[in-house]
Amino acid sequence: MTVECSHTITRGRLGAKGSWCEGCGIKVLEVHDRPCGECRHYKPDGPRVGICLPKLMMVTADMNVTYYVVDGPGRYGLCFEAIEGTPS
Repeated sequence: MTVECSHTITRGRLGAKGSWCEGCGIKVLEVHDRPCGECRHYKPDGPRVGICLPKLMMVTADMNVTYYVVDGPGRYGLCFEAIEGTPS
């Protein structure tokens, strides 16, 4: 019986952009060049943090957008959408 990894726990690597699965070691998330605060999905949730609504994760406005580079349940790829008034 083959059990496929769900890539639920990821971690970055020193000196590299992105996150790798702790279970199987493949790269799961890539980093885009746009800050989270420029995305319409970013919702402030305090003075220095916000929530990325599609991923339901805490982020800061100056964090760069991350996106999935593997398929799987709940994977969105690059879901960045510029807020009104910022270049797309």
